[in-house]
Amino acid sequence: MYRRGFLYSLVCTVATGCLHSGDVDAEEFRRYISVDEVEDFPEDASLDVELTVERKLVTVDEKPVLRLRVTNLGEEEREVRTPFYKGAPENRLTRRFGRGVLLYSKAAPDRGEPLECIAEEDPSARVEDVVWTDEDPVSWMLGPMETGEDELFVVDDPGVRGCYPTGRYRFESYYYSWGFSLLVED
Repeated sequence: MYRRGFLYSLVCTVATGCLHSGDVDAEEFRRYISVDEVEDFPEDASLDVELTVERKLVTVDEKPVLRLRVTNLGEEEREVRTPFYKGAPENRLTRRFGRGVLLYSKAAPDRGEPLECIAEEDPSARVEDVVWTDEDPVSWMLGPMETGEDELFVVDDPGVRGCYPTGRYRFESYYYSWGFSLLVED
């Protein structure tokens, strides 16, 4: 049993360069995440939103992390929902969801462990649909000029072969007219 796994790993790594986390040496696989575009937040929301990359390097051992900060610019205390909680990239024009990477709030109960990448040779391991739990997202009671913050984990989409496919991924807020794009590069 162990021999079969070792042989698969050896053949997969040497011959084809599989991207399953168990098959790739941390020295071989690297991707970089950056925030490519962040829209201005609607003025009537009286919120300032800042999105930064806390950890941009992706290896088999390191997963990227974004930090989302929301500041109440209003004059009264109010409840503020996080602009982005979890989901897949979305094309605003077609309203279709893209594939490749997913985002989960640190507070999301279904985020679990970071998802492993799927080996190119094992399409049966693919997950056709990601199942999301349905709960209220993160929200904060913020007074004037107070800030709430959340971490977002960028994880590999189990419905796509390969590991963190390179490209530009657009994410839209469910609660505000706001969005941002992430760039995944070699």
